[in-house]
Amino acid sequence: GDRAWIDTNGNGIQDMGENGLPYIPIMLHGLGPDGVEGTSDDANITTWTNWDGSYSLTGMTAGETYWFSFPAVVSSNGSYYGPTLFNQGGDLSLDSDIDPATLRSPLFILNAGAHITDLDFGFAPG
Repeated sequence: GDRAWIDTNGNGIQDMGENGLPYIPIMLHGLGPDGVEGTSDDANITTWTNWDGSYSLTGMTAGETYWFSFPAVVSSNGSYYGPTLFNQGGDLSLDSDIDPATLRSPLFILNAGAHITDLDFGFAPG
């Protein structure tokens, strides 16, 4: 996991002073052992960001393919946000990893013993 944040300037990069986006749903999808989307062995897990926008998930299966998805608009504390720019800048740990066109993150494979901590999701006020 890592963090969902409010991209106040809409540049797709976590800048100093941009706050986390609290209490929004993050949906994890897995292709399951057969590697095919839409079959009965797929995994679907929903979690929520914490008060500071951070999130983490456990219980994923090593070697399987996963991605995250999001609603088109998220609401936090009465304000609405949509996905910001995707894959901006040179620092992959600070950019947004949600494609506004698909509302999905890129596919990733969880290797045994791995901890993925660079999937961040930026949302701009809208």
